[in-house]
This record gives sequence, structure tokens and C-alpha cells, in this order.
Amino acid sequence: VDKLLEIKQDGGDKAGNLERLYFTIGDLFRHIGRNDESVLYLKKALLSDNLYTLAGSCQSLYFLYEELEQYENAVRYNNKYWEYADSIQKMENNKAIMEIETKYNHEKIQKENLQLRLKNVWIACGGTLGLLAALGFVFTMVKIFRRQLKDKEKFISDLEEQLEELKEYVVTEPEDIRECVKKIVSTYHPELAGGNK
Repeated sequence: VDKLLEIKQDGGDKAGNLERLYFTIGDLFRHIGRNDESVLYLKKALLSDNLYTLAGSCQSLYFLYEELEQYENAVRYNNKYWEYADSIQKMENNKAIMEIETKYNHEKIQKENLQLRLKNVWIACGGTLGLLAALGFVFTMVKIFRRQLKDKEKFISDLEEQLEELKEYVVTEPEDIRECVKKIVSTYHPELAGGNK
């Protein structure tokens, strides 16, 4: 108690908590049976803005007046204690609710961000699959075109060979030209060959 009184006299209220110091001194005086000094410091502590200091001071005054058999004062401070205790409980409940709401909102935002990322992944996958399908189509069309080109080149090559053969017939044996034309027509245009019989 003496040490706390020294702190008080030395300006120990650096944190602006003089009433808390008064509560501590008053409660210590109550425990050692110095009731008059206890009442003096506990009542000074009632000037605090801190709900915890107010509740503790009222509870200590309740215990003190109950020991002194001053029941009217004991009941009055007990009622005040419960008012402060209820306020503290409401404050803590509100704080807990705010923490839960903050966590909920944080988790909700994280979930929404995850859903957006997942959606972006699906869009990217869809775009990639679309691109692959387009490339596959282009590749197939190029392959078909190359095959048709190759077939046409072969057809032209065959025609050139037959033209060379035909030139040989024309130069060497003019009577076989008719046979050669029929052969060419029947090979490449069988529908025309039927009408030439």
C-alpha cells in the first residue's frame, strides 16, 4: 500500500489511470482492515471512465459495507456493480460479435476471390480448348487440301504421261490415235466412254 501511495505521490498516473491506482489502493486497504482509508480511495476510483475500474470499486465497496453490516450501502453498491458488469458483458458481447462479423466478411471475400479465380481458370481453359479445336480444324483442313493437291498433281502427271504416249502414237502410228483416245476417256471419264461405242 505504501509503495502504491508513493507511486501516486510521484505522479504515477503517466498512463492516465489514477482511478485504477485508487481502486487498487482502496481494495488493499479493505483486505488489511483499514476501512476508512479503503472507502476514501474506492470512492475516488468511482470517478473513473473505465467500466472495469467502476465495477471493481463497486464490488469492493459492497464487500466492505457487508462486513461493516451497513446493508443499505452494500445493496446500493452491489446493484451498481451488476449494472457495470452487465455493461461490460454487453461490450464484450458486441466486441465478440464484431470479431465474428469481421472474420465472416473476411472469409466471404476470400471465398468470392477463390470463385473468381476458379472462374478465370475455367475461362482460360475454355479459351485454350477453343484454340486447340481451331488449330485442330486448321490442321485437318491443311491436310485435306494437301491431299487434294497431291491427288491433282498425280492426275496431272498421269495426264502428261498419257499425252506423251499420245504424241508417240500421233507421230509414229496415226491409225491408233482413236484407240488411245478411247482408252483415256474410259479411264478418266467412264460415263463418256459408254456413249462412244
